[in-house]
Amino acid sequence: MLSESVSANKKLSEVIVAGVIFTVLSVLIATLWAMFSYKQVLDMRAEYAMLKDSVNSLRTVQAIIGNRAPQQEIAANTLTQTTVVNEPAKQEAAIVKEQLNPVAVEPKPEPPQAAKTVSPAVTKVKADEPKPASKNVVISYYFRRADNTSLPETLRGIGYKFELKKMEKNSGYQKSNCIWFGAGVPIADVKKVAIAMIQSGNPVKGIKRFPLSIKNTSYKRNIIEVGMDSNLDNYSSRPLSIVEVERARKF
Repeated sequence: MLSESVSANKKLSEVIVAGVIFTVLSVLIATLWAMFSYKQVLDMRAEYAMLKDSVNSLRTVQAIIGNRAPQQEIAANTLTQTTVVNEPAKQEAAIVKEQLNPVAVEPKPEPPQAAKTVSPAVTKVKADEPKPASKNVVISYYFRRADNTSLPETLRGIGYKFELKKMEKNSGYQKSNCIWFGAGVPIADVKKVAIAMIQSGNPVKGIKRFPLSIKNTSYKRNIIEVGMDSNLDNYSSRPLSIVEVERARKF
């Protein structure tokens, strides 16, 4: 008897637990469904409001067009009537004028004199000449044996004053990879040198401004220096592209 009552109580407890779980799940599902339905209602209201605004805008445009069309038709009809009415009046006036005024003999026109040919001023259109480079800017290039052979001539051909400098420690493995410039050098000139350097085959990994000196404010003020920065001579430093140089606002 005891074992039967225990098994009956166990079954009863399992039924109660199953009922509680089912009730919780039912409430949870009902809540989610209510939230989903509410969201659908909000979306439908928003779409209805947008549709209503579109219909109102379309009605307004149609009303404006409808008001303009009658006015244009009235103006066209008025112009046509005025033209039709005025034409007979003009014809009658012309007939009366011919009857009152005798026919005049037109005098023979005099022979035209030779017109003086005036040659227009000849203006010479000059072709677009390249703007001269800044007169005070100087490119100071520290020669490295690893650089491309075309780099010195490329820098010299830009149009600035060019200085070729040699270094005591000049290995054949490290290329020029950096540009320094003074406070008096315009950004446009710096970009021109950087782009020419990239086009010649030498990567540019850095463009830096010379630090300002309180003691000597004119220190390398008008200098663009091309050389090698050992801190940038590694595989993690990515070379700059021509697009990045052109879009840069400052360095």
